[in-house]
This record gives sequence, structure tokens and C-alpha cells, in this order.
Amino acid sequence: MKADDVKLTVRINKEIARKLAYIAEYYGRSMNGQIYWLAKQEIARFEKEIGKIEETELEE
Repeated sequence: MKADDVKLTVRINKEIARKLAYIAEYYGRSMNGQIYWLAKQEIARFEKEIGKIEETELEE
């Protein structure tokens, strides 16, 4: 883990976790890698529809 990485715990129901694991394996990703990829996709979608999130708007 890199020094600037943030550790995050997520609770999801069993069915979603199992399906997410299936999708991750299908694409050759770990569960962590799949969640990271999904988060990046959502950020890109949000910024395309709503506008770029500026660094000054983010909390530490």
C-alpha cells in the first residue's frame, strides 16, 4: 500500500459481494481492483455530467 493510499472498509450484502467477485474474476481483477475501477468510472461519469471536481472542493 502506498503512503498516500486510504484504507476503506465497505459493507455490502452477500449477493452483491458474490456477483462483484464474479465480475472481478471475469475481468482478471481482484475485488479491490474491481471496486477501484468502478469508483474511477463513476467519478468520470459524474465529472462528464456535472462538471470537474476541483481540488479546492475536496476535504482532507
